[in-house]
Amino acid sequence: MVLDRLIIAQLMGFSAILGFDSWTVVIDNAKTETFFGHMKDELDISNCETFEEIVRKVDAFMYYYNNMRHMWSKHKMTPVQYRSHLVSSVVC
Repeated sequence: MVLDRLIIAQLMGFSAILGFDSWTVVIDNAKTETFFGHMKDELDISNCETFEEIVRKVDAFMYYYNNMRHMWSKHKMTPVQYRSHLVSSVVC
């Protein structure tokens, strides 16, 4: 929770508009929560000086997460590989 407040404080310093009403609102989506949990653990935005730098880092992390980060729950495939695997097995 402390890290959430630090990230929010940093974003507010860039006049970002936050999309929730209170500090304790939890997104009701397990996949989204998992992604944001990993992003908070793995992404360091403490040295960003502009909002654009934060956007670039988040975009780069999203690419990494979806295309390069292998997941045990997905048979050691990336999410993109796993989706392609599922789609090809249904199409055949």
